[in-house]
Amino acid sequence: MRRRDFLTRTVTTIGAAAFPRLALAQAPAKLPRIAFLWPPGELPEWIAAWQQGLADYGYINGKTITTETFAAQSFDDYPGFAAKIVASKPDLVLVQGGLPALAVRSLTTTIPIVVAAIDPVGEGLVKSLAHPGGNITGMSFINPEVAGKVVQIAKEIIPAMTRIVALNEPANPPNAPNLEQLRIQSKALGIEVIVVDFVDGLDFTHQFDRVVAAAPPAIYVAPGVYFPANRELLSDLQIKYKLPLFWPTPATNPRAMVGYGPTTTVTIRKTGAYVDAILKGAKPADLPIEQPNIYDLSINLVTAKAIGIPIPVSILAQATIVVGQ
Repeated sequence: MRRRDFLTRTVTTIGAAAFPRLALAQAPAKLPRIAFLWPPGELPEWIAAWQQGLADYGYINGKTITTETFAAQSFDDYPGFAAKIVASKPDLVLVQGGLPALAVRSLTTTIPIVVAAIDPVGEGLVKSLAHPGGNITGMSFINPEVAGKVVQIAKEIIPAMTRIVALNEPANPPNAPNLEQLRIQSKALGIEVIVVDFVDGLDFTHQFDRVVAAAPPAIYVAPGVYFPANRELLSDLQIKYKLPLFWPTPATNPRAMVGYGPTTTVTIRKTGAYVDAILKGAKPADLPIEQPNIYDLSINLVTAKAIGIPIPVSILAQATIVVGQ
C-alpha cells in the first residue's frame, strides 16, 4: 500500500470515529406532529382560529410542525377517527368538543389532548378547571350562566314575553346545564321554556315547523356545532316567520337579532398557549382550564327592523357590537 493511500484511509477512519455527533447534527430535526379532530359542521373561521392560535407561538404546518386533520361528518365517526389518531402516535391532539375528546381519551391516557369545549367538567373531561388531573386541558367555551343572561335580555326587549323556544341538539350533552340555567331564570321572570329538539341528518326546515307551531315571541339557540352549521338557513327563517334569534355566541351568527356571550374564535385561538406549553414539556394535568372573561352583546338592527321589534335604548347602550347603525 502506498503511504499516501494509507494516510488518507487512516484520517478518514479517525475522523468518522472522532466526530460521530457532527454527522448526527446535520440530520433534520423531527417536527412535532399534531392531529386535529373536528366535529361535524366545523366552520371555516373556527379552523382559521385554531391555526392562528398555533401561529401566534410560531407553529406553522410544514415548517415548525406537521399536522393531520380528521373531519367528522357525524358523531358516529369519532371512535374510528380516535383509533386512527392514537395509532399514529402524534405528539398532541387538538379537539373541538367534549364528545370527540372523550373518544380520544378512551384510547390513551398519555397523548396530550388540548380541547375547546362547552363544559369540560360537566362533560367528564377533567376533574376540575383548576386541576384537570389527566391528559386533557384547554379552553371552556361558555359559562352556563350565559343562558340566564340571554333570557333577561330577551325579556327587556320583549316585555310581554311569556314563552321562549329553546332550540336544542340532544346529541350534544353539554347543552343540559345551559338549558337548566335558562329554565331557572325564565321561571323567575314568569317565562315558559319550550324545548324543541333538532336531529342532525333530518330536514332542517321541516324540523323548524315545530318552532313555528309554538309561535314563540323569541328563540334561544343552545350552544353546539349543529346550529352554527345551519346559521344562514336559520337566519332566513327568523325573518320569514318574524321569530327573533337570541344567540349565545355573538360572532358565530351576526345575522341573529341578539347575541350575548364570548366570541368563539377568540376562545379557540387561546389554545395555542396550551400547545406551546405542552410541546415545551408542561403536563396537561398541571395547566388550568381557562374560561372566557370577555363577553359581547351584539344587536342587529337590520334584523330587528325586518322583524318589527324595536330595541330599547337601554339595551343599545350596553351593546358592544351593533350591526346596521
